[in-house]
Amino acid sequence: MKQISTIVQAILAVAVAVLFYLHFTNKANTTVVTKNADGTTSVTNNKIAYFELDSLENQYTYFKETRNYLRGKDDEFSRRLNSLKLQYENKLKEANAKGPSMTQAEQTAFQQELMRIQESYRQTEQEGAQEMQALSLQKMQEVKKTIQDFLKTYCEGKGYAYVFASSENDYLYYKDSAQNITNELIAALNKQYKEKQKQ
Repeated sequence: MKQISTIVQAILAVAVAVLFYLHFTNKANTTVVTKNADGTTSVTNNKIAYFELDSLENQYTYFKETRNYLRGKDDEFSRRLNSLKLQYENKLKEANAKGPSMTQAEQTAFQQELMRIQESYRQTEQEGAQEMQALSLQKMQEVKKTIQDFLKTYCEGKGYAYVFASSENDYLYYKDSAQNITNELIAALNKQYKEKQKQ
């Protein structure tokens, strides 16, 4: 009885291995015809492709312009914070230079001014960080939506059922470079973006 169980398990293991192999080989170009319950047939295309997300980020004009815009906004935010910091440091130097010659009222006024600048810095830092986060999210969502909308039309024309984004840190273990549409996708996206800019 034990021997039959071992044989059955071995046959099942081989069957699973064969099914796994058949399922994943030539998956990129498979078309499946299915007979529906009502007697009609439907054709399912399982053509698969992928693109390198890192290359797209570095070569897609709209993405690069959006990234540069966000960097500019971040630099502008940093300049505002540095201006407040410099204002605080100058006020502190002024207070230290006058030192003991200041009256009690002048010392109180300087302390209040320093506290006002500190509070302004803290508030600007907090609000600016929230604004930058919201702006970055919004702009990156716009880029993502543009790519997704483009892919929908693009995949219908090319017959792809699935297109995956691949990056350096992904968990995709095998990629057939014949299915890599990165350069084609970047060229088409940049062409579409240039045409929109002319309008």
